Amino acid sequence: MKPSDVSGMMAGSAIAHVERPPKSLMAIGFRMHSLQIWQASPKEHEQGHGYYSHYSTEPLPFSDNLGVKIRIIAGSGFCLESPVPVRSPTL
Repeated sequence: MKPSDVSGMMAGSAIAHVERPPKSLMAIGFRMHSLQIWQASPKEHEQGHGYYSHYSTEPLPFSDNLGVKIRIIAGSGFCLESPVPVRSPTL
């Protein structure tokens, strides 16, 4: 992961993950700040197939219309749509 990258994961019944930096980085005081956004799956997808996707900043839609900066990381809004897959309408 690099700053502003987005990882999308649909757990379903198939995915487990761990978020720990390597011990060598922890030993030198490495710190990472991130944001996790959780979205409940529609009932019909709760136990479906899982998937993982990773997107760098470049393909994520961006607008600075009227001086307001917006980057859509998942879903759609403001006439923009993210390539990150979601299973229900997301803004």
